[in-house]
Amino acid sequence: MFVFSPMLVFGPQTVPLPRPITQVRVQDSWDAARFKVPHQDGSLWAGRSQDGVDISIRGQFARTGDQLTLSESDMLDAIEAVRASLRLGDPSETYGLALFVDSDDPQMKRGFRACSTVKFEYDLSDRALYGYTLMVHASDPQMYLGPLLK
Repeated sequence: MFVFSPMLVFGPQTVPLPRPITQVRVQDSWDAARFKVPHQDGSLWAGRSQDGVDISIRGQFARTGDQLTLSESDMLDAIEAVRASLRLGDPSETYGLALFVDSDDPQMKRGFRACSTVKFEYDLSDRALYGYTLMVHASDPQMYLGPLLK
């Protein structure tokens, strides 16, 4: 049975995203050449292809994995852990983004491959509970079922 459990996948290593996650938005888009034919109503479309996928995840730093973040210091440590995971050494390096995990077989995940970070934004204004937004781009638009290896 698959359960909602977003995490970053770096080969065999995974980094769970802080919880609770309040919103996950996945945006598919398509490329196409569009032409206007003179003296004819309408337009002509040619060369449609699917672009990569943009994923926006909004959450809070109340829990990271099984660990509760009870203080500002704990939340700041959790922020640094996520930031460190998102900093890849090589600009061509990518990771997987699992959205669902099989509770019977944790190696089975459902999500995206060839992901890179677009933006990681966090809000420190509420000292009781910090919030964050993570923007990820998956250059491969297919949602995979499996280990999500690169």
